[in-house]
Amino acid sequence: MFIKNFFIIIVLFFLNFCGIKGPPLPPVILNLKPPEILDINQIGDKVVIKFRIAATYKNGTPVKGISRIQVLEYTGKEKSLSFSKFKKKAIVLKELMGVETKNFNPFEDITTEKNIKLNDINRKNYFFSVNYWDDKKRKYESKSLIFYSPSIVSTPPENFSYEIKKDEIEIRWNPPSKNIDESVPPLVSGYNIYKKIGEEKEFKKMNEAPLLEEVYRDKDFEFGEQYYYKVRSIKSFYERNIESSDSMVLKIVLVDTFPPEPPHGLQSFSGEGFIMLSWVENKEKDILGYNIYRREERGKEILLTKNPVLGNTFKDEGLKPMVKYTYRISAVDRNGNESKKSAEIQEIVR
Repeated sequence: MFIKNFFIIIVLFFLNFCGIKGPPLPPVILNLKPPEILDINQIGDKVVIKFRIAATYKNGTPVKGISRIQVLEYTGKEKSLSFSKFKKKAIVLKELMGVETKNFNPFEDITTEKNIKLNDINRKNYFFSVNYWDDKKRKYESKSLIFYSPSIVSTPPENFSYEIKKDEIEIRWNPPSKNIDESVPPLVSGYNIYKKIGEEKEFKKMNEAPLLEEVYRDKDFEFGEQYYYKVRSIKSFYERNIESSDSMVLKIVLVDTFPPEPPHGLQSFSGEGFIMLSWVENKEKDILGYNIYRREERGKEILLTKNPVLGNTFKDEGLKPMVKYTYRISAVDRNGNESKKSAEIQEIVR
């Protein structure tokens, strides 16, 4: 009897402490969200599709890897198409596998392009969809199609020129001479200008509204930098702006050759064997300092300072009493550009 009761106690002990409080749970199945097509537009003779793939499973678990990405495309006269018919007719426009998906960043948008055939314009429409597979080879499809009807646009703007001014870069260009199908006049309602700095990878659009003239004035720059510009013409079409292909890329290396403004407000007072100078500091951001020039009575003007003076004061010492001295100063920037000299001032040492 004792042994039987002891066995029951042992069984109850293990049931209580083994964590079994109900039937076994089913395995967790991680499902991804379908791919999302973010945007589609035409740039010159290409249709550009931008899409994004899920970065997490539906339960929030991060995606470990993508094994394959596929963009499907169908060109036809249909103005609408069911998803089932599309799947039967579509061909692969682009496919990424292996090394191309190994370092894939799911937080970044993906773009792909389709070349437009001139014979398709006003005759055929383009339909697109995206598929992808996770690291377990499970397939995820777009839930809908995206549609685009290609249009005639102009060729890119031509003949860049530029002028570097002290406070702006003025960029000019000529309108395009024709459309992509060789027809004239070119269909242009404005322009977009793009810029990148130095080693940046991406160009950024600089204008909020379309530019209506063939000129852009860039006031956001620094001397010593390299800047790249390109322009696209715009065709307004059913409340949509369709861009041309890129113009030539204009590279500008900015070298500061502009001297500062002459200093002003030069004042002086004298003491025993010295003269003290003061002035209003220049407002330019790249001022290195100031050169001090002095001339004695019936003498030649000389540069007193080997290096530009910092600040806005200078004490000239060891001077002869009862002698009249004349001073002028100039401003020097970091690139060695020197301003014109200030108005002169005279002082007699006590």
